[in-house]
Amino acid sequence: RASMRPPAGDAARVVATPGAADLVVRYPDDDRITALIDALARYVAEDGYLFEKAVMERERENEDFSFLFDVTKPERAYYRWRVFSLSQGDSLARWRVEPFAMVAGGPRWVPPDPAKRPDASQASATIGKGSRVFDETRLTPSEAEAFRGLLETLSLERRDIERGMLFALDRAEAADDVAELLVDALAASETAVAAKTARLFLVSDILHNCGAPVRNASAYRGAFQARLPRAFESLRSTLRGMTSRIAREAFKKRVGSVLAAWSDWYLFQSEFLRGLEASFLLEAPDVTAEELNAVRREIDAMDAEARERACRAKGLVADGGAEACAARLVEVELHLRASSAASAVKQ
Repeated sequence: RASMRPPAGDAARVVATPGAADLVVRYPDDDRITALIDALARYVAEDGYLFEKAVMERERENEDFSFLFDVTKPERAYYRWRVFSLSQGDSLARWRVEPFAMVAGGPRWVPPDPAKRPDASQASATIGKGSRVFDETRLTPSEAEAFRGLLETLSLERRDIERGMLFALDRAEAADDVAELLVDALAASETAVAAKTARLFLVSDILHNCGAPVRNASAYRGAFQARLPRAFESLRSTLRGMTSRIAREAFKKRVGSVLAAWSDWYLFQSEFLRGLEASFLLEAPDVTAEELNAVRREIDAMDAEARERACRAKGLVADGGAEACAARLVEVELHLRASSAASAVKQ
């Protein structure tokens, strides 16, 4: 994190030019805006003006942040002083009150009286819930809309996948929102095969980079793990709807290559990956009534909580209650046993 903070002390301040005009800093009329500016200034003083730039991009339509764009706003002077003051080692509660100049030859800034600082604790708590500045774990509406647009036009071209991956890494703090939008787009029933494949490749690219030295990038593994079962059920529906044998085999090969890569990268437990693969390839196995009943007895012996845990561990959707979980577990277990038997015969 690149801090703006120079060494504290009066030596860091520029001596005001004699005769320079005074710029008297006043508190904003709205205590809520005072609290917002205080909090934003603290972030900018610590993280630098790249943070301010990001906020300006995200809050362009938010009137509360108009002081960032309109230099004539009275709140503008308070914001500039706050950032400078905090970067000089002052705090939000205590600061130096001697007049000073930010730059040689510039106006003489006169800080406000600390004793008259408004009590903005309630205002701070209120704005903290809704602003992107204070809730980095959520995409703003404009960010969400931009990502939906990106997914809508996503192709199998490498540059498109990279663009989506960079968007995700840049917003890793909002990993849950990004993963939810991506899986929603992937699982949409009307999605064309090429678009579904491109979105799966984007998931894989993000997961491949979740170990990157980017703040919160590692959160993508958990965010996608919780949603991949739904995605692979959708991929199964797509596979079943394909009439061309060649197209089916090509699709199976692409999905299989993604699962193989995830196995090589040790992203998930083997049981979870086998369950995703089974969920994708699932077809009614040719089993005897005795085999079916044996599996059902095993699953029926589990309580509701155990069935739900088993579904999650095996990469299956855990929604719909205990009976729905049991049905999925039976189907997948029969499929895995049939596949294992077929592999043994080939060997």
